[in-house]
Amino acid sequence: MSEVKIIQVTTEKQLSDFIKFPMNLYKNNQNYVPSLIKDEKSIWNKEENPALAYSEAKQFLAYTETMKS
Repeated sequence: MSEVKIIQVTTEKQLSDFIKFPMNLYKNNQNYVPSLIKDEKSIWNKEENPALAYSEAKQFLAYTETMKS
């Protein structure tokens, strides 16, 4: 069984991978409607999302050896 490595999102590339994950997961689902990437980025931006002024959010990615980027 492959080892799973969990990392906290800290770079722009990792944030992009985090945002695009559902698009990859559901790419063969004809009923899936992806979010706009720009909208997703603004959700996680403290300057654009007022909810992040009084709350904390952390994003994480999980990789196996075969999934590493």
